[in-house]
Amino acid sequence: MIHYQLQKEAFAANRTRFHKFLIRSKQTGTSGGERKTKKAVILPILGLLFLGLMTPAVRAYATKMYVTPSTVTVGKIGKIFTVNVAVASVINLYGFEFKLGYNSTLLHALNVTLGAFFSGTNSSFVLKNYINNTEGYLWFAAVLLAPASPRIGDGVLATIAFNATYSTTYPQTEQCDLHIYDDTLADNIGQPIAHDTIDGHYMFSPILGDINGDGIVDIFDITIVALAFGSTPSDPNWDVQADLNGSGKVDILDAVMLAVNFGTAG
Repeated sequence: MIHYQLQKEAFAANRTRFHKFLIRSKQTGTSGGERKTKKAVILPILGLLFLGLMTPAVRAYATKMYVTPSTVTVGKIGKIFTVNVAVASVINLYGFEFKLGYNSTLLHALNVTLGAFFSGTNSSFVLKNYINNTEGYLWFAAVLLAPASPRIGDGVLATIAFNATYSTTYPQTEQCDLHIYDDTLADNIGQPIAHDTIDGHYMFSPILGDINGDGIVDIFDITIVALAFGSTPSDPNWDVQADLNGSGKVDILDAVMLAVNFGTAG
């Protein structure tokens, strides 16, 4: 609504200036040179008026459907984590549905459970609970059941459990959006509730020093550095993954970079 109001104000200001300019032109008359000058001024003003008419208004809604936490960072393959699809500032909510897209190479959805905002004995019904880890999306829908009261305010609609199915080694990362789409919020008379959506974000970011990619910096990683210690690319014991700083040599600097993260798990 703020963008729309600013647009109206700018259009009104340009229109006022244009009208004043036309009045002055009629009052003073014009010579040939003046007509050329005024034409050069009128055309840009007309352009501004046209843009004011053609530019679409940008509207922001108070009600939001969003993924929380907004960003999830994982450093270990096989790690299971959860995200919520929640709603904020909603009035008279009685049903909802959404699809959530993700990269099925990086993640597999395990299950979706109804959130606390709609939970309660015999007060709601799950209409759709579908996961497709081949195409990388899930579809979830639920309604309240009478005599349940419409929901007002903020709350969790659904909780989704994911498994991290792809890993990298430091410093390579992989990431994808957790994208809400085909979403609807419905009120207690079966009408859609206008709202905005906010996607989430997933990142696989390996831990510095986790050379073997098992999600923890431990004795196995320090052993890899020890075996390659002092080597360069021309040596038979060279291991590029042990060269943590990319200097072309496995040395004490690499060992320290690993040692300060020893015991850290993703």
